[in-house]
Amino acid sequence: MSDATKLAHSIIRQLIEVGVSDFVISPGSRNAPLSIALSQAANKQLIDLHVKIDERGAAFFALGLSKASNNYVSVICTSGTAAANFLPAALEAVHSGNKLIIITADRPARLRKTGANQTTDQMGMFQSIKTHDISTDTDIKNYLSGNPVHLNIQFDEPLISTRLS
Repeated sequence: MSDATKLAHSIIRQLIEVGVSDFVISPGSRNAPLSIALSQAANKQLIDLHVKIDERGAAFFALGLSKASNNYVSVICTSGTAAANFLPAALEAVHSGNKLIIITADRPARLRKTGANQTTDQMGMFQSIKTHDISTDTDIKNYLSGNPVHLNIQFDEPLISTRLS
């Protein structure tokens, strides 16, 4: 299992353990490890997985689920400008005090600001929301305080294992 795959599984497992049951994902290449972990959790009926291609719509869908349930809901996208589409719903979550977990997949810090495609600075994107830049396994529950939160996950290649199991 690749390090990216292990990190994704750990994050999803921890979120499930703290009671997150709804996940909304806009699939992309950089967030493939999360897509796989979520698909496996959904197949085991541990979570409700909602796939939304449009990031802006995905974020508002997640916000609606959070408002209706008063629980944390996670919305996930790939790297780069995709994350910018979460901003309107993120601001609404801040203003209305909703429990939204924004997860953005990112490159490792060493590959940022290299001029490569899709290297948008995701760390400062949601100024009203506490951002945690995650590159290794960490205790996610320490980041959940009842407010919206941004988890920026650094995935290094290979993004997925050569063998999916």
